[in-house]
Amino acid sequence: MPIKVARLLPVLLLVVSCSGPVQGSSFLKLQSGKQVKVLGAAPLYNTSGKRLGLMFKYETELKVTDKTALRKEADEVFAAIKPDAEKINESSVIVSAIEKASGFIVSKSQGYNFVYEKLPNGSWHCLDDQK
Repeated sequence: MPIKVARLLPVLLLVVSCSGPVQGSSFLKLQSGKQVKVLGAAPLYNTSGKRLGLMFKYETELKVTDKTALRKEADEVFAAIKPDAEKINESSVIVSAIEKASGFIVSKSQGYNFVYEKLPNGSWHCLDDQK
C-alpha cells in the first residue's frame, strides 16, 4: 500500500501507551542490531469509527522501491513490537516505513505500509504474502 506523506502538512498521532521498546525512546533497536527512528504509534480507525488496528510508523534509510529489503526491515520492526501488540490484544498491526524526507522548500517523503494480521491459531502473517 504505497502512501505519500507531505512533511509540511500537520500530522496528528495519538501515541498509544506501549510498554517495552517504544516507551521513553525515539529509536527502536532491531534484532539485527540496527536502530530505526520511531515516528509514532496510534490506533487506526476507518471513517465509521471502527478500529482497524495499531499503526506503527518509523523512518527508514531504505527506498520504498526496494520492496525486498524494506520487507525484511519491516519484519524485524514487527518482531520487535509484536510482544507489545499481543499484550494489548491487538489483532492487526500496520508497520509503516517512511523514507527520510528530501527537498528544501517543499519536503516530501514516501512510505509503504505492511499489514500484519493475527490468525485464529495465534500465528501472524503479512498481507503482502497474499499478493
